[in-house]
Amino acid sequence: MLEARWQEAIPVLRAHLLRTPRDPGAHFYLGRAYLLHAFPLLVHAEGELKTALHLFHEQGGESPIERFDDTYFELACHLELSKVHLSVVQMVMNAGGRQELLERALERCEEHLEAARRIDPESPDVEQLETLLTDLREAIDEEAPVEPEPPMEPAEPPEPPPEQFPGDRFAI
Repeated sequence: MLEARWQEAIPVLRAHLLRTPRDPGAHFYLGRAYLLHAFPLLVHAEGELKTALHLFHEQGGESPIERFDDTYFELACHLELSKVHLSVVQMVMNAGGRQELLERALERCEEHLEAARRIDPESPDVEQLETLLTDLREAIDEEAPVEPEPPMEPAEPPEPPPEQFPGDRFAI
């Protein structure tokens, strides 16, 4: 099955998109392939999934994937985009990254999760991602410092250089 072999699917999907660049289904699957790759290519995954969503709307909101109804295709795009940003959060956490990076990735994840919730609030996939996101937020809050660091004292401004006369090229 193609879905179980994402790494092998990438060159096939890319070749298909060279011939048919406006195929939102192929962009969706290529985005998933990048996300599920042994070494996730998250920037590429996000770009392909956003392209799939854009083309889906531009082409009238009809699912390009036979087994997905129109609503589910849009929902799946937002869920996968949310997973991209969850992967970014996990990578930043594992690398001991800055809090601002975590917050930005969490906000993007929440934006796509909210879009998915508007499409289908009863979706078990939405509920599952919400639970995962809540757990991640709690883990981040536990690791975050309780008290902010005190602001640094402003540094003394450097002394201005001695004035020179406009025609004096060689200051002594």
